[in-house]
Amino acid sequence: MTYTERKFEDHIEYELVESGYQKRKTGSYNKDLCSIPEDLIGFIKDTQPKQYEKLENQYGPQTEEKLLKRISDEIEKRGLIDVLRRGVKDRGSNFRLV
Repeated sequence: MTYTERKFEDHIEYELVESGYQKRKTGSYNKDLCSIPEDLIGFIKDTQPKQYEKLENQYGPQTEEKLLKRISDEIEKRGLIDVLRRGVKDRGSNFRLV
């Protein structure tokens, strides 16, 4: 990467963070699950607590692991855009991801 590219990237990052985006370390992204698991589960719990609780009643302590795997499988099968547009269903619970 050239010096000017680094400066440009730093500027973009600064503007995004100033606008409310959260900076993450590259290691927090899980390639196998196609997500940042902590953020994804946090988003679902915050925005769809009833659906999450419904699923938790079925999966118990494995809920996070099972849901992340389900979302990852759907992304691989249908593609990210379709999953973002239509969400994911698991055992009667519907989850929106945007």
